[in-house]
Amino acid sequence: MRKIKFVFVLFSLLMLAGCNYFTEPEGQYMVTTLGFEETRGGFTVYLQAVDLKKGEQNGNPDTFTVKGEGKTPQKALTDAKTTLGKTLSIKHCELIVLSDTVSREGIEKIFSLCDALEIPFKTRLCVCADIEKLLSYDGVSAGFELSSLIRQNANNSGFGGHTALYEIKTAVQVSDGDFALPVLKTEGEVKVAGLLVFEGGEGAEYLDFDQSINYAKKHGLNNRKGGFSS
Repeated sequence: MRKIKFVFVLFSLLMLAGCNYFTEPEGQYMVTTLGFEETRGGFTVYLQAVDLKKGEQNGNPDTFTVKGEGKTPQKALTDAKTTLGKTLSIKHCELIVLSDTVSREGIEKIFSLCDALEIPFKTRLCVCADIEKLLSYDGVSAGFELSSLIRQNANNSGFGGHTALYEIKTAVQVSDGDFALPVLKTEGEVKVAGLLVFEGGEGAEYLDFDQSINYAKKHGLNNRKGGFSS
C-alpha cells in the first residue's frame, strides 16, 4: 500500500512538473516547502525538495531538506542553494512554514522574497516551533502531505482554511497585520494543534484546538461546511 502511495505521488509530481521536467535531461529539484526562522543574526531558511530524476529511477519520490543562513531571507536561501547541484523549480511550492519568532518586518521580507520567486498565491502558510524536526519527521513531512493535513483539518474542524499566501499578505498590508495561522506540532505525530494569533504582524497568542474552532466562528473563518478557502 505504501509503495502504491509513493508511485501515485511521483506520478502527480511528474504531471505538475510538465514539460519543464522533460526538457531538462539532468532533472530538477522540485521545491515543496520553504521554512523561515528569524534570529538576532538574521534568518535560517529550510528548503525541502523532491529529486524527480532519482524518483523516476527507483519508483519513489526522494524528498530531502537543506538549510541556509543569512542576514536576509534571500541570502539565507542563496546559502541553502549552494549545496545543491541541480536547478530548482519553486512554482509548485505547497507550503510556507514560519517559526513563532518571525517579526512583522521579517514576514514582510519573506513575502518580498516570495514575490521575487513567484511563489503561487495559493501556497498555504502555517507555524511550527521546530521547523527542522517537522521537515525531517519520519512520516508525514513532505509539503504536499502537510498541506493536505492542514486542508483536512480545515474541512473537519473549521479552522486554518484562510491561510493562503495572498490572504495573509492582504492581512499584513490592509488589516493591520491581524491574522491567525495553523500550528503544526510533532509530539508523537504531526498534527494541527491549534492557531497562533498574530496582532500587528507579531505572534501574540497560542490557541488550543477548541479555542481555535471558536476563533474561526467568531471571525467568520469557519470552513467546515463552506469548503476550503483557497
